Amino acid sequence: MAGEVLWTPSADDVAAAAMTRFLSAHGLGSYDEGWRWSVEDGDRFWGAVWDWFGVAGERGDGSALADGRMPGASWFPGARLNYADQVFRWPSGSVAVVGASEDGIGETLTYGELHRRTAGAAAALRALGVGVGDRVAAYGPNRVEMLVAFLAAASVGAVWSSCSPDFGAAAVLDRFRQISPAVLVAADGYRYKGAWHDRREGGARLRQTPGRGNALGLVKFIFPNPNNVYMHDTPAKALFKRSRRDFSHGCIRVEDPVALARFVLGNEWNEQRIRDAMNARRNRRVDLPLPVQVLLYYTTAVVEADGEVYFFDDIYSHDAQLGQLLAREGP
Repeated sequence: MAGEVLWTPSADDVAAAAMTRFLSAHGLGSYDEGWRWSVEDGDRFWGAVWDWFGVAGERGDGSALADGRMPGASWFPGARLNYADQVFRWPSGSVAVVGASEDGIGETLTYGELHRRTAGAAAALRALGVGVGDRVAAYGPNRVEMLVAFLAAASVGAVWSSCSPDFGAAAVLDRFRQISPAVLVAADGYRYKGAWHDRREGGARLRQTPGRGNALGLVKFIFPNPNNVYMHDTPAKALFKRSRRDFSHGCIRVEDPVALARFVLGNEWNEQRIRDAMNARRNRRVDLPLPVQVLLYYTTAVVEADGEVYFFDDIYSHDAQLGQLLAREGP
């Protein structure tokens, strides 16, 4: 039973197509001739594709098709390339994405704006310790934000896996447990047939297992406060070498969590016992017999022991209010 042809390109569309130009440049006059070339001499065909389309990356010295067995073919074994590099080769002012949703809200991004957002998301992933070979999982609808997250993951060399937010909790866990993601990117819901589906009320909670890849490191220090702020370890130790360290969205990274744990736990916990507890593959909660007062101190100017004064950005915009208070007369 023959199906209905929904669309056929015009002769002008075919003549202007990149595939037509590629075939013509290699002396081929039809799609069928190109297909036969790809089947009969895959090594030369795919090498020509790389060269003619100008793939951004290092091709290496090896063959394009080192092993043609199917399944199990080996493509460009010496190559190194990044998908994000291919995407951002276009002029920054050109339109990259046109997004629309059922509620009528649309968004158009140029390649320049898409690159800016991707760079910000990539910086956030690096701050969480995500690098080459790590897995980033996404739970959300097909929106611009998910595209940005995917490109950010690709740019740092991470592996991307996603599923639709209409998946149930069991199906999400079945998929993501197989890859042990370092980071989960999630949407709070999605719109379908005019209705908003809130996925925060799905009856399940996803929690990253403890370990060195956890964004909170190996330990966190909880203390009662109305803003749910706590101190925690981090796998991204390199951040402590930066002058700006506001990467935790309110919580506080600790540079030496073992030293802090020894301070608050007292003599009953030596360094080895603390490290054993931190590296165990299960959660453990330790309550202090006596409370320890916690004072969070914010300043943009610090005098070190050598007398040097260091100034930092006023990231929370408190200096103006402090200046007004200092300018008041009287006690």
